[in-house]
Amino acid sequence: MTSPASLASAALRKASDLLAALTEEQLLDLVDGEGRLVFQSGETVIAAGRRPVARSKPALDIPAEVATIEAMESAEAVHQHLVRRKFTIAVLKQIAVAVGPRVSTSGRTKADLLRNIAEGTVGHRRRAEALAGDAWA
Repeated sequence: MTSPASLASAALRKASDLLAALTEEQLLDLVDGEGRLVFQSGETVIAAGRRPVARSKPALDIPAEVATIEAMESAEAVHQHLVRRKFTIAVLKQIAVAVGPRVSTSGRTKADLLRNIAEGTVGHRRRAEALAGDAWA
């Protein structure tokens, strides 16, 4: 009879082989909670829970992202850009911090952070332009 410890060890080797076959992007998705591992045997399917880990993808240039965002013409364009880029909450918080004090980093959800960044960049600029325009009219 095979011991539970040796079965677990064999299963871990198989899981390790599977993980070694994944690409770097797939591994990052798994770590960020965007991907998941699934065990299937016959009709039985068990999926690992999605527990996002605060981790940003390597080689992300936050200052360049901020410059791109600040060059946009509308808050909606900023929002769409951020959604297309599929940033994690951790990365969105890094972007919010890099923009500065006009963006609140206290958003509790991804939607809150997306709105805060869009309104804190282009929305802030539009409000300032509107106020300055009225002052000189």
